[in-house]
Amino acid sequence: MNKTPELVGGKERTGTLGFALRLRAAVPDCEVNDIFINKNHFEGSAMLDQDLVFLAFKDATLKGGWGLAWGPNTPGDVNLNERLQVITQQTDSMPDAVNDVARVRTPLGTVECWIPLQSALGSAGPNGQPAVPSFQAWIRLTARSWNQDVLTS
Repeated sequence: MNKTPELVGGKERTGTLGFALRLRAAVPDCEVNDIFINKNHFEGSAMLDQDLVFLAFKDATLKGGWGLAWGPNTPGDVNLNERLQVITQQTDSMPDAVNDVARVRTPLGTVECWIPLQSALGSAGPNGQPAVPSFQAWIRLTARSWNQDVLTS
């Protein structure tokens, strides 16, 4: 864990823990939701291909005592940490429909960070539906004390 302050979200943060994640979802075949895709479609091509970086930091002012900043991983960007988005939106329930707002919730002594992923390829579908194929999902990162029994907390 880093003890040197880092500038994240406009504030100096100490005790940071960083990690990166590469996510890829590929097109399985030429038919998606009973719609034949024949234009700009290559089986196995990526609907989603993102490198994300995460920076967890201690913050006693936050519920759960930890915060998370996240964003696209840009190799060679010396100001990457400054460009990360700190998750500030609190929620008590699990999110349902994917939107573009990351959020945090703290059930049973854990800290859950919900990060939206969205990608769309091709042109818009009929009646203003999302482009086909498209990809929408939440990433849920959960942290808790290593010796905490979840069922009794």
